[in-house]
Amino acid sequence: MTAAEALATIAPVIREVLDRPDLEITPSLTARDVPEWDSLANITIIIEVERAFAIKFTSDELAAFADTGAMAAAAAAKQGG
Repeated sequence: MTAAEALATIAPVIREVLDRPDLEITPSLTARDVPEWDSLANITIIIEVERAFAIKFTSDELAAFADTGAMAAAAAAKQGG
């Protein structure tokens, strides 16, 4: 799996959690870019992404997520990508 493929899986999760079906999800998107993306939404997004990929992120991985691209790359790596 590539990071782009992972992002395609992550995007609908973020849209659903934030209740923003129109939100454009790019690799450079951050929580600071979306007013609805608060700390509780962030935790929910992480949990739902872990469920979608049947993975668990480490605390070091979570700390390294600068943007959605980093999250997608980490999810892809855990999928063998």
